Amino acid sequence: MGGGQSTPTQPSVQQWSDQDKQLLIQAIATDPDFKTNIQNQIETDTSFRSTFVTNILADPTFKTNVITAIAGDPSFSDTVSKALISNAAFMKSVQGPQGLPGKDAVGLDWSVWSDGDKQAFVTLIQSNVDFRTTVMTLLKNDQAFTKTLVNNMLGDSAFTSNVIATLGSTQTFISAVGNALATNTAFTSMVRGQQGIPGIPGATGLTGPAGPIGPIGVTGPIGPQGIQGVKGDTGAIGPIGPKGATGPQGIQGIKGDIGGAAIPLPGLADTPLLLRTTGDNNHGLMWSADGDGPALFGNAGGKLMYGGKDGKKALWWDNNGNVAVASWLYVQGDANIKGSLRTPGYIGPYQMRFYDNNYNNSVGSGCLDIGQNGGLGLFTCGGYNTNNNQRFFYNPITGNLLNVANNKCLDVGNNNWNWIDCNNHQNQRFYRMQHNMQWRNGDCIDIGNSNHHSGCDGNNSNQKFVFDYLG
Repeated sequence: MGGGQSTPTQPSVQQWSDQDKQLLIQAIATDPDFKTNIQNQIETDTSFRSTFVTNILADPTFKTNVITAIAGDPSFSDTVSKALISNAAFMKSVQGPQGLPGKDAVGLDWSVWSDGDKQAFVTLIQSNVDFRTTVMTLLKNDQAFTKTLVNNMLGDSAFTSNVIATLGSTQTFISAVGNALATNTAFTSMVRGQQGIPGIPGATGLTGPAGPIGPIGVTGPIGPQGIQGVKGDTGAIGPIGPKGATGPQGIQGIKGDIGGAAIPLPGLADTPLLLRTTGDNNHGLMWSADGDGPALFGNAGGKLMYGGKDGKKALWWDNNGNVAVASWLYVQGDANIKGSLRTPGYIGPYQMRFYDNNYNNSVGSGCLDIGQNGGLGLFTCGGYNTNNNQRFFYNPITGNLLNVANNKCLDVGNNNWNWIDCNNHQNQRFYRMQHNMQWRNGDCIDIGNSNHHSGCDGNNSNQKFVFDYLG
């Protein structure tokens, strides 16, 4: 088969690589079925939900990309919001000294609460003692927050009823809201009656006695500057100072033309340009005969930065020959990898349900089962945790498709697709394309073919499947 043989242990999703995160974002944005599966997994799988929140907390860029990807899906946004709100570490990270955390992960804007914000607020004060205690502290000490809460209550009777039902029996709430209503212009205008007729002016009182003389006033500002006086006579010339030290030698000028020859530019004459002046010759830039080009060198390693001398590193290396990049590494052509490509990025477990195949006279009821038809056949879907022959993990980075029952991966060797020990050979690298599982030659898994594969066809019901998450 080629490639090293290795049998994977239980797949891990605790630490996602940057590539795993990028693939997750792309799949959410482009694959509705994958997006639905991920939403279900966040709602039902405590371990996956914890890992998902942990990766968001550890990577601000990943958090921003997730928020952007789900911005147009209120249902998915609500699922992510509930996952974040229920995570103690996340709530602590976004709670300010007086403000309250918002379900959008950046804090509520108290002056313009959406219906979702109000629902999240009511849910938290009803179910979370710490959150409700924080709200009562703000009602007692933060007038701006209290006024904003009242503004939102005045504009929404349902929201007002829900808040009063939870907090209305507390003296702190009654006192704080009462004071806020008394100073709220919209409320007082609404409840104030019409202005009465002006009363008759009272009689003018007697003139009172003269008051005491006031204190002396503050000294006035300084007046404008006077006219400049006449210029005096020029003084005598002073003695000549001592001769200064000789300055450093200037850079040699460019040599002129000789018989029409080209003018050479000044260079370093193959001398390294050193970066330090302390006798440390291990850091600099020089011409290298090996490759006929520039060589940047350092002692323990080096780095390339952006954003000025106080910026951030984009690429760095150490004295063992290891090179790292801070973000995406874009390859315009082919990427030749001599060693192994490592990733922990298995996701699942899933059932592979062939939803458009009339299995056993019931459309969509057949699932891929390694115990049927030589390892790639259909059987009635077993549901959650009932049939390991139908439980699979998939690694979108390496392309491996792993079955739980035999702990083996799908392999295309000898043109007869079957299950063998997992490895990094190209025979086990599959790409999930919409509802097909495709190998590099353009063939897809085909449960109706004797060799278990045929040319990919988006209309072939023996090739079309969806991943159903099993938890």
